[in-house]
Amino acid sequence: MKNPYTRQTHEKDYFYSMYLSDGLFQNKEQILNSPRPLPSTETSMGDIKYIDANGDGKIDSNDMRRVGQPSMPHLNYGFDFRVEYKGWSLSALFQGTGDRYIAMGQQMQRGDYASVITKFQADYWTPENTDARFPRVTKAGYPNGENNALVTDFFNMNAKYFRLKNLQISYNLKRDLLKNCNFIQGCRITLSGTNLFTVSDVLDFTDPEAKMIEPDKIEKNLRSISGASYPVFRTYSLGLNVEF
Repeated sequence: MKNPYTRQTHEKDYFYSMYLSDGLFQNKEQILNSPRPLPSTETSMGDIKYIDANGDGKIDSNDMRRVGQPSMPHLNYGFDFRVEYKGWSLSALFQGTGDRYIAMGQQMQRGDYASVITKFQADYWTPENTDARFPRVTKAGYPNGENNALVTDFFNMNAKYFRLKNLQISYNLKRDLLKNCNFIQGCRITLSGTNLFTVSDVLDFTDPEAKMIEPDKIEKNLRSISGASYPVFRTYSLGLNVEF
């Protein structure tokens, strides 16, 4: 009989079927007293610790569970406003999403020194840094039967966000400074900015609008998109609009 906890057909509103993580191994006693994936023959402190979801004393595909929310959110929202006072005007656009899950891509997950290329990846487990975000790193490849490279919720993140997408402030110089210049019909100076601030749990790792890894439930795997994408840039601009 098919496992009802891992089936991917006739199910919705989840991110992917994954191994459930329980932090990182912190001492030898935890390693000796915890079930591990069968290929994990060289388990060490700093490796990912998995939950034996079905209680059979081992970690295998029967322990995978559906986790998270879809990468495409149920809720997208935005609102804007515009106010004017004398010669001044102010307008803004806010936008955001509800819960949506993403996962760090393979390049960001890899546990060898050559792949530690960003500032946040330096937060890996060592005896002096036991509260690390990432597992231990090694000299090359995936040691210990790829224990730390399984499809696991350890690398999941909720990428919902709230962002000030655009802000624009302008002043009509014809109201005061140029009111006696008859050959000028209008003159407005404008300062604008985009992506000025964002509230999101993923800002230390990526931009919430950047392309990240997504589940492919047809091919039954995670697309190997790195996640180290170019962010959405913050920009400022100054403009002058003159009418004759």
